Amino acid sequence: MPPEPTPPAEAFSWPEGEAFTGPGEGRDCKQAKRAVRRLAEREGISYTAARRQLAQQPPSPDPEARSDEAVEAYAAAVAAAVETAGGRVADWHVDIDEDRRVYLTLGKDNDDLDDDERRWVLGWIDTRGWFSILEPAHGEALGDMLEDRPAPYMALPDEVARAGAHLWNGTHELPGQRPGSGWVPPADYDPFPGGPEEPGQIVPELEAVLRVYLDHPAYRAHLARTGHETD
Repeated sequence: MPPEPTPPAEAFSWPEGEAFTGPGEGRDCKQAKRAVRRLAEREGISYTAARRQLAQQPPSPDPEARSDEAVEAYAAAVAAAVETAGGRVADWHVDIDEDRRVYLTLGKDNDDLDDDERRWVLGWIDTRGWFSILEPAHGEALGDMLEDRPAPYMALPDEVARAGAHLWNGTHELPGQRPGSGWVPPADYDPFPGGPEEPGQIVPELEAVLRVYLDHPAYRAHLARTGHETD
């Protein structure tokens, strides 16, 4: 049976009480109708079926908004890669302010440290990229102690692990399994999307790359462990 014919534009109206939450939301009605027609033609389905399908889709993320949760997802993916490379991550956390920072503290847990023992930290700042630093003593400023790591600004997790392997006398090989070991980035993944020139500046290309990690298995495992798993 051939698909239902597309109704003329003047006959179009949303059913009463039905919200259109797919592509075209926030735009005028003509743009919404064009989105429905394109989907109907592409999928070979009726106009009504295409309209319902779009209405069930969640709205796309705002490309002009920061995705701070995605920074946490990126950190979880890198921490998993570091542990696969033979490093031990005692703790990792993300600081969200005008800029966004990732800190992965390597080595022993706090309770096992001697008084004067200091650990290496792998870090990322959205205005800088990846760096390493020897854990500062109490009251000591970071200042010039940061050392940039030879890794792309938005390096893949395994690349960060390779760039920091010498901090735990590791190798450049990444044996073993971890959550996300079979993860493959999108074909258009860009490790150099450009970062903010000043804290708080939004760079849509950077946010798009960060959001890739929201579906990373290591981040999903982290959410499950911390009781924040979502559907």
